[in-house]
Amino acid sequence: MLILVLKKWIRLILKEPLTVQQIFDLMIETKLYSENQTIYMCHALFEGVRKDIISLQEEVKAKTAINLYLSENPNSQTSVLEAKLKLENRPSSFNDRLAIYKDWKHRPR
Repeated sequence: MLILVLKKWIRLILKEPLTVQQIFDLMIETKLYSENQTIYMCHALFEGVRKDIISLQEEVKAKTAINLYLSENPNSQTSVLEAKLKLENRPSSFNDRLAIYKDWKHRPR
């Protein structure tokens, strides 16, 4: 955990913002987003800020990306990725959602 905090401070000093993918990777790496911890990425992001792993701006950036994705299809608008996937008849287990967050660039459209 100390290494993650040091990485965050180095980023802040160097003014290197994380990409959305890097933010998701951090939440997965720290196990804040896991089947045992929380099954919702937005909750993991909140915890990431609370535990000083990511900044508030990074939380907002990642949540904005999620919300934009969830609102892309007007027929399946929801605030939860699992529900969106179910409405679109896509696999929606935790592992399916984890795979999406691990490869955000190639998420189902």
